Amino acid sequence: MLSNAAIHIASVAGARPAQWQRELAALAAQIATLAQLRAVGQVLAWRAGVAHFRLGALAAADTLPPALALAAFGEPGAQWPQVHAQLLANPWRGNAEGRDFGSFSGLGGAFGTPPQVRATKDGFVVRSAERHYLLVADACGAVLHSATAQEFEQAPNELPSSVRVDGASLHIGARSIALDLPGGDIALAANAHTVAITSPWTHAIRLLPRA
Repeated sequence: MLSNAAIHIASVAGARPAQWQRELAALAAQIATLAQLRAVGQVLAWRAGVAHFRLGALAAADTLPPALALAAFGEPGAQWPQVHAQLLANPWRGNAEGRDFGSFSGLGGAFGTPPQVRATKDGFVVRSAERHYLLVADACGAVLHSATAQEFEQAPNELPSSVRVDGASLHIGARSIALDLPGGDIALAANAHTVAITSPWTHAIRLLPRA
């Protein structure tokens, strides 16, 4: 089971398999059963960058003794119900800076042309060079899956009123963030937790927490 998990994590672009192995080894003495090992491994895989494991990892953590769940999240001494609620409500808990994802495919990146993005409930549908992807991102990492042109076209292309761009400044509620991109061509997409910023001048997608 551990070998298969290690191979899977290593196959996920952007994941951090060395971190997963190191943190699992550090917790080994606290793990009493195979079920606990499986649950801890899933939690640590999410924390090592496998972003689409988030909800499954939180559900798995709920099956663990609270002290072990807190240890898996690196928060010994906290109260598990509160930590669980915060993690469930805010995918960016612990990372207020967000992250950049993607680069030019000619240099080993994911996108052949500057990407276009539309929001979905759980992530963003991306179009680049007639290829389509689902991007799932949170505080721990970002993962790109395949998607279809139909999924891109059906995704809503509307912004909440609290999110707007003015020249090269992004406004999220009362926050104002200066963007290092030429004003005028910046495009935004937003779901309940995240704002995605794209521009024809970059192959990267900038992801910022809304909270």
